[in-house]
Amino acid sequence: MIWKYPTMQLDAGEWSTKDCQVKSESKSYVECECNHLSEYAVIASSDDRTGYEIYFYVSCFIVIGGCFLALLAHHLCSMEKTFTANLLMHTFFAIMVAQGIYVLAAYFSPKLIVEPTRCSVLGIFLHYFFLAQFTTMFIQACNLWRILIMNDEHSYRKALPFYLIAWGLPVLLVIGYIFVTYAVWSWSFNQMYAHVRGDADMCFIPNAYAAFSVSVIPVLLLVLSVTVVFVQAYQVTPQWKYYDDVYRGRHNVKEIRHLMILFGLLFISWLFAGLHIAYGFLWLIIIFTVMNCILGLYILIVYVVLRNQMRHAFNKKYEVRQPQQLEVPPPLMYGTHQKKYPDQLDMKDWGDVELDPMSRMTPIPGGNHRSITPVSAKIYPGYGTPMSTKKYPGYTSPPTFRTPSTIRRHGKMSGDVNKSYDQDDDEIETGDFDDLIFALKSGGRYTPSNNGDIVEIEHNEPPSGRMSSASDQYAIRKIKIGDTHL
Repeated sequence: MIWKYPTMQLDAGEWSTKDCQVKSESKSYVECECNHLSEYAVIASSDDRTGYEIYFYVSCFIVIGGCFLALLAHHLCSMEKTFTANLLMHTFFAIMVAQGIYVLAAYFSPKLIVEPTRCSVLGIFLHYFFLAQFTTMFIQACNLWRILIMNDEHSYRKALPFYLIAWGLPVLLVIGYIFVTYAVWSWSFNQMYAHVRGDADMCFIPNAYAAFSVSVIPVLLLVLSVTVVFVQAYQVTPQWKYYDDVYRGRHNVKEIRHLMILFGLLFISWLFAGLHIAYGFLWLIIIFTVMNCILGLYILIVYVVLRNQMRHAFNKKYEVRQPQQLEVPPPLMYGTHQKKYPDQLDMKDWGDVELDPMSRMTPIPGGNHRSITPVSAKIYPGYGTPMSTKKYPGYTSPPTFRTPSTIRRHGKMSGDVNKSYDQDDDEIETGDFDDLIFALKSGGRYTPSNNGDIVEIEHNEPPSGRMSSASDQYAIRKIKIGDTHL
């Protein structure tokens, strides 16, 4: 159309379509043919694509801040780091960098319309770290497979292969995409990574089929593998739920649920981010913004605040005080809780954890008392320190205890000692194993018993300051795979 200036017949100027006609058109230009010179314009209907507004940037910075603080808390505030937690930090790093590059691409892509090479570089980095989020999620699932299903406590020995898969697999996918498109279709670098839909909206993979092949399909396969691991873990013996392989002092049953929620939020957020890159609808970017905010706040609350091991570092004492000249043993201090000897030893009040397979012991009259560590608990400095061997009223030396198997057979055992295996046809064998573990934990001697009599464990002082061997009198036997986690 053409602009008509005001004349004597026309009081005000106006746009007119009578003097021009469209000769040819394409997605990038329109060729017009007019009957005289003037100022021209084209009337066209635009799509309903929505760009990136301030709320998008706010949600991304919430996730970036949450991941950064989680990494900072892990490296500065952790008193004991597990290999599973270290792998989780790789996921947080990949999420943080991917969100940062996504923000940069959304901000600079409209300005790089005349600089296609810089746009291509930005797109290749976005592609790599987008894939790295899900490859780090995948190797976390591989680690949990070895721990939860295969009962492997030494998965950290596979750290190098895990790290190579996490950060090397995205490199292979990116290089494979570049090689195939160049060798088969002779694409240039600016064609492999450029403005999506050619509208200066986002620097990524412009071809829809290529993006689906090297971005969507690999992510779906990785997420499917993670889902299979979690489904299989809940189908095996649930004994792994009471260990603390993700964060020390916290049961796996809760930590695995948190990981599942984290991975689910991450997948849903990027699902709507990818749909918005492809279609640009307003409701897609709104859903992405909401899910991204939830993801960032979840990381901040769960993994920065609640999983910070320094929260109780200044108000708990992890030690067993030894009396010197007291007639009655003092309270046993675990955290801020107190229990009196010799009535019971309740390890359920250890911090905020319920590691209680041997939470109560019944001393035999006439014996002294020693503190022991629960079967399923990990050994920490300051825990399980033997009480003083001073004589107390009503006790003599050497100390003698009922073992876990005899206490359970006599109906005095509380807690969850091999609850899954407590079957009638396996009672004696499981009891012998509990007696052996009791002897190993308490430093006594183990004598296998073939009948239902009470097995006594004598606590003798180790010679020359060394712990005496507690496993020199037991026969080789088969044990269940779940018990090897000890």
